[in-house]
Amino acid sequence: KEAVTSGSSIAGGREQKQMAFTTLLGSEEAAAAFLADVQEMAAMTNYTYDEITGYAKSLVKPFGEDKSLDILTTLSDASAALSLNESDNAVLIAGLSRMKLTDKTTQEYLNYSERGIDVYEALSKWGNAAAVAEKVTRGEIRGSEAVEEILAYMQEQYGGLSEQMAGTYAGMVDNLADAEANAEAAYGEGYTRVGDWVQFMTDPGWSVRNW
Repeated sequence: KEAVTSGSSIAGGREQKQMAFTTLLGSEEAAAAFLADVQEMAAMTNYTYDEITGYAKSLVKPFGEDKSLDILTTLSDASAALSLNESDNAVLIAGLSRMKLTDKTTQEYLNYSERGIDVYEALSKWGNAAAVAEKVTRGEIRGSEAVEEILAYMQEQYGGLSEQMAGTYAGMVDNLADAEANAEAAYGEGYTRVGDWVQFMTDPGWSVRNW
């Protein structure tokens, strides 16, 4: 009974996310495919389903579905290496998204150093830290180019670490929680479908109002 109650809540929340991503991606089919990938990713990284969907809302518009998941995998690796929390990830994602959308690089968007990511090293193709800072101030580094350099740097420095973390005790506990949430969501979906069918069979007016 507790699993069904919890599952109904999880399933309801995911149904709302399905609607949101249908609007964002333009079709139910695209949203369903993307969220299936999200569910798989949640089972393989240190992110939960809800965290991934929350982050993806900011990434999908500037980067598209596939690139968004690639970016989240890279950030998951960095999170595993640097013990980044949800707030840290939100800052990183906001900066990357704004640079991509505006094609501009600013010091505000590069506020990653205190999170452990050396952005000046990542952007070293434009010179040393002082030279990069000067070019950023003058608006000489395109945001889209900076994004690619930062992601490549993180991939080079931290690539594969989230997979290693998944094999630790903490990682396995997190992934077990994701599996339990998926199972409970299935209970909730089934319970809701049975309830809908009972309403359909016993109240003809309900089918007109809801179907």
